[in-house]
Order: sequence, then structure tokens, then C-alpha cells
Amino acid sequence: MRLPALFIGHGSPMNALGESSYSKWLGKLGQELPKPKSILVISAHWESPETQVLNLAAPPTIHDFFGFPPELYQIRYPAPGAPKLAEQVASLLGVKTSSQWGLDHGTWSVLRHLYPAADIPVTQLSISTELEFSEHFELAKKLQPLRDEGVLILGSGNVVHNLREFSFSSVAPIMPWATDFDQWVEKALSARDFTALTQFTGLDEQQVRRAITSGEHYVPLLYVLGAALESDLITCPFTEIQNGSISMRSVRAG
Repeated sequence: MRLPALFIGHGSPMNALGESSYSKWLGKLGQELPKPKSILVISAHWESPETQVLNLAAPPTIHDFFGFPPELYQIRYPAPGAPKLAEQVASLLGVKTSSQWGLDHGTWSVLRHLYPAADIPVTQLSISTELEFSEHFELAKKLQPLRDEGVLILGSGNVVHNLREFSFSSVAPIMPWATDFDQWVEKALSARDFTALTQFTGLDEQQVRRAITSGEHYVPLLYVLGAALESDLITCPFTEIQNGSISMRSVRAG
């Protein structure tokens, strides 16, 4: 059973609450997909100097944000850990495991809509701050075999992520530059131009820095694309820009 690789835009932690077009889409997707044996998440919210894999039997729910409503801090996602998968991933990538993390909001804010029963083992892969975009993409290719073993590879981040120009209004006008970058990514995905997506071919540095400001929210997309096979159809099943400057574009390979 080969599972797709998924990149899900997670945006504000507030997306974990209530019902929306986004949460409805994720809930429907979770019902349509074959149930994974385990899940490997690459979340924008776990960075480390070297790539690490979370190895805990019962990972805690981490509330890695400040200033939000109390109900967000009460959320728990009590999924079991995936120690066997963690060891396998560490071996495939030649990296170490770690017990010094948990399931951060990049993970549970998505999974609570996708798999609300929290009954599928989950582990996380950290994002090394020492690697270039192209190196993340190449590293991800080593994860491809996991998809044939019932492992869901899930990247959680945002194609466009600029908190400096973020609006707390849910009806904020979309920034034209955010639309431009989001559509540029869409065209590169349609053309399967992975070189452009790691080197930003045709864009100037200011355009790139404004769209992603720092790389951690963009990098999970590269892990999903690296885990894609040549035969995979690459689609964007959900597209939306929230709060003026946050793209929720989600990408499916396979």
C-alpha cells in the first residue's frame, strides 16, 4: 500500500479550533486516504543544528506559541509515538534520534482534523538549520521507500509565511506579492521544476525574503517533493491565503 506524500499549510494556531473550509477539507481527506500504519511529520516548528528524529513512545503535546485563547492551550493530541519508525528513519538518513521534543502545533493542529481519533503512531523529523534548500530536497529522497510501507510522510508549513505583514483580521485583503509568489510556486509545481523550487529561479532575493522571511515554513514542502516519485501526480488540493500573508496551499504527491 503506497501512501501519498502530503504538504499541508497550517497557518495560525487558530486553525486548530472551530470548523472552516480548511478543517472540513482535512477531515474529508483523512476519511478518503488509506489509514497509515504510522506518520512521519516534518514540521516547521522543530529546528535543530543537525537533523534529528523524535523517538518517544508517548510524545507530549507542545504548545509552542504565545498570546492565544486559553482553549488552544488545553488541546492535547495523545497519539502514540513511533519508536520503530524513528529508528528506521534515523538509519535511512544517517542521523540521530532525540527525546527532547514532542508533537508541536505544526503537527497536532493538522492531525487533530486529519485523524481526530489520535490512534496512529506519530513521530517528527527536525529541520536542520545547517542545510541548504537543495540539501533538504536531496535528503528527502531517502524517505521514498517508507511510502510503500504504509507510512504517511506529512510536511507541515506554509508556502508563503510573513508574520511581519500578518493581519489578525480574517477578512484582511490579500497582499499582491503573496499571491504572486504563491502562483509562482503553483506553476513550478505544475512543471515539476524542483530546481526552481529550491533555487527560486527567476525571482529576485527581495521577492523570496518577503514571501518566506525565513526558511523553516517552506522547507517541509521540499521534503514532500523529495519523497515524490517520478510517477506521482502532483496536485494542490487546497488553496487559500489567510490573514493577508499566509498561504495555506497544500500539495499532494501520489
